[in-house]
Amino acid sequence: MSAAREQRAPAKQSRLFDASALVNLLVSRGSSALDLARGNDILDLTIYEAGNALWKLSTLHHKISAAEADSLHSALIQTATDHMNVISVSELDHLSVANLARAERVSYYDAAYVSAARARKCELVTDDARLAKVASKFMKVNRSTDLPSIVSGGLG
Repeated sequence: MSAAREQRAPAKQSRLFDASALVNLLVSRGSSALDLARGNDILDLTIYEAGNALWKLSTLHHKISAAEADSLHSALIQTATDHMNVISVSELDHLSVANLARAERVSYYDAAYVSAARARKCELVTDDARLAKVASKFMKVNRSTDLPSIVSGGLG
């Protein structure tokens, strides 16, 4: 087949992960689940939100040990800093975030995820039902539990 006729595989669409999806991946599948997030995006805020969620799971709800929470958060930080694009607050259009938060009546945090994914033409991976509902108006949205089928389907 000539070079002109060769078909290229479609470019992989980048994903923006929120804290709910990352924490659920970590808790349900362990730190190796972060391989699904490599090469994708998170907000700098995500690392703190995930740390808070892991703290709650260990300290308030006693679903995981403190040592497990610390280990999972360390794995997330390592993966994020070494293998993910961490989007800084300074990279976001704050007026767009604020306007979206007002228009959709969502938190500024949630609006930041939607705005960042929208600006980067990413799909959003979230396990927050309310955030998913709003984001689906603007982009493709998946849950963390959808990822194995996406990966095995050749899109990951």
